[in-house]
Formats: sequence, C-alpha cells, structure tokens
Amino acid sequence: SAKLLLQAFLCIVVARAIWGYIQIWADIWGPRSIIIVQFIFLFILGGLYGGLIAFFIAKVVPHWKMQHSLMIVVGWAFGLGTAILAGRVGLDPLFGLMALSGLSIVVAIALANPSISSLKITLIFLAWALSWKYGSMLGDYLVNNTNNDYLHCFSDAIVVLLGLLATLGIYESNSKRLITLTFFSVIGFA
Repeated sequence: SAKLLLQAFLCIVVARAIWGYIQIWADIWGPRSIIIVQFIFLFILGGLYGGLIAFFIAKVVPHWKMQHSLMIVVGWAFGLGTAILAGRVGLDPLFGLMALSGLSIVVAIALANPSISSLKITLIFLAWALSWKYGSMLGDYLVNNTNNDYLHCFSDAIVVLLGLLATLGIYESNSKRLITLTFFSVIGFA
C-alpha cells in the first residue's frame, strides 16, 4: 500500500510539472486566453488525474470495472474544468471541484462494492473535500511566497496522496491507524 501511494504521488508530481510547463508555454492564463481554452486545459488535466486515481483505486477495490474508472475520470475532468467557470462567475472554484471529484469516487466505489457502509462513503467524500481544501491552500501559499508556479505539482500530489490515503484507510476496515494519520494530516494543513 505504501508503494502504491508513493507511485501515485510521483505520477501526479511528474504529470503536473509537465502540465505546468505546457501551460506556461501556451500562455493558458494570459490576458488573451479565452475561457473555453482554460476549461479544456483543466478538463484534460482533471481527466489525467482521474485516470491515475482510478488506476490506483482499482488495485484495492474488488469487482472494479472499466465503467467505474470512467466515472472517476469524467468526474475529475468536469470537476477541474468547471472550477475555472465557477471562479469566473464569482463562486468558490473549489466547491464544484470537491463535489464532482469526490462524488465520482464515492459513487464508483459504491457501485463496485454495494455492501460498503454509508458511513464509509461519507467519510471518503469528506476526506477528498478536506484534501482539496487544504492542499489548495498549501499550493497557493507556496506559489505566492516563492513566485514559482511549479510548486502546484506538489500541492496537487499532496491532495491526491491524502485523498488516496484516506480512501484506502477507510475502505480497508482494519486500518484505524491509517485513518487517524490521514485526518490529522489533512487537518494539519489548516
């Protein structure tokens, strides 16, 4: 399980670093960039994150099928894509992101394993929401204090790491220490 989490962290760091280079090269956030380009950019990044997360969750949840993975990919793609739209109309960009990405994961897990309890599903959703909230705060803090946009690759990786850590800990019933560690880590970012 630790090797799986380390691989997820490294995959997100590398993917986001490459994506960061592309966004700077293509001037995605420049004044001439239109919102549809930004939406597509984040939609693709969200799909990439969703694909990586689905890959790692599929290794743990029995009876996992391709449709469950696609649910997570689409949820994450729309979650990141709509974040830019929400920000443009004055809403909190994280709200839609947390809702769509978290819901896609819990729905996919619930469909793959219908016997999972409602409490576990709720805790997994809350863990992803907290991971996004505090991982984004960390990323904003690091980028603002260092003026280095590439540090978002680490904050995005921490979001995924904490979310997966909580998901795996909550999903596996014999891992109370893992759940405690995850929640204290997430709350520690506050």
